[in-house]
Amino acid sequence: MREHIHRIQASKFDSTRMTHYLGDQIQNEIINLLGTTIKNYILNKVRESKYFSIILDCTSDVSHTEQITVILRYVVLNSETKNVTICESFIGICPITSSTGE
Repeated sequence: MREHIHRIQASKFDSTRMTHYLGDQIQNEIINLLGTTIKNYILNKVRESKYFSIILDCTSDVSHTEQITVILRYVVLNSETKNVTICESFIGICPITSSTGE
């Protein structure tokens, strides 16, 4: 990454501009793609497990907006060693528009 940034900074003085993929839009797109890939990996692990649970926790942020945290807890069985591992994975934070239970 250091080399990539160095080449971009050096090319600013060149007449030929190189593509650098450091703009805010491309960075947000890369972050979203990585997040989706990680979330799909976690969901596949949960689908493979025999047991899982969903953990929800509500809290308000600085602007007093209620938010809910979604965490998945699931059991992973290593078929070779027969070891059982309990995993917890953070899935996301969602704003709560209503707290009536509907």
